[in-house]
Amino acid sequence: MATLDYKKVISELLNDFGISQDMMASLIDASAASVSRWLKGKSSPQKVYQERILELQYVDEELKKSLKEEYIPRWLDTPIDYLGGDRPIDALKKGKHDKVLQLLAYLEGDVYL
Repeated sequence: MATLDYKKVISELLNDFGISQDMMASLIDASAASVSRWLKGKSSPQKVYQERILELQYVDEELKKSLKEEYIPRWLDTPIDYLGGDRPIDALKKGKHDKVLQLLAYLEGDVYL
C-alpha cells in the first residue's frame, strides 16, 4: 500500500485555497511549526492531522468540480448567508466541512438547501 505524500497534498491545498501555512495550521488545529516541518519533509503528520488533511483534500476535490480553480480562494473568502454569514474558510476552520460540502452540492445542482 502506497503512503500518501502529505507534503504534496498540503502544498496543493495551500495553493488551491490561496492560504498561508499559518491558516493551514489553523484549519487542522496544528501548530504552524508542524505544518512547516511536514512541508519540508522533516516529519509526517500524526493520524489525527492526516485525517483532517484528507477532509480538506476532499473539500478541495469537490470545489474543483463546482468552481474554476482560480475562483476557489475568492469563494472561500466570501461571506455566505447559508453559513450564517461566515466565509467557507471560517466554516472549515470550525470543522463544519459538512456544511461547506452541502453548499457545494447545491452549487452543482444536486441538493436543495
